Amino acid sequence: MSSKEVAIKIIDQINTLDKHALGSWGYRSIVYSNDSIEFHVNGSKTRPGARIKIKLTAGDLYDIDLYRVVNTNVVYDERLVGIFADQLVEVIDGLVGWKF
Repeated sequence: MSSKEVAIKIIDQINTLDKHALGSWGYRSIVYSNDSIEFHVNGSKTRPGARIKIKLTAGDLYDIDLYRVVNTNVVYDERLVGIFADQLVEVIDGLVGWKF
């Protein structure tokens, strides 16, 4: 599966669960790579510059990172592994909260 196909699959799964989820997280600046997507978020539980990375693993599960770049350092606020597709929105809601 190409990196763009993985990104589309992840976005489709999120939109299937809740078509308003991405907007409620204030997502922007989406980037995709081999097996993951990442985007900036702005929610009630996040700090300025927060980003979410969602990685599709070999077992068809997802690893989710909430992180920030401070100066030149990557600071991980939360790292979750082994998330099922039907849990994506619930888990990210818990990390991000609602957009201001």
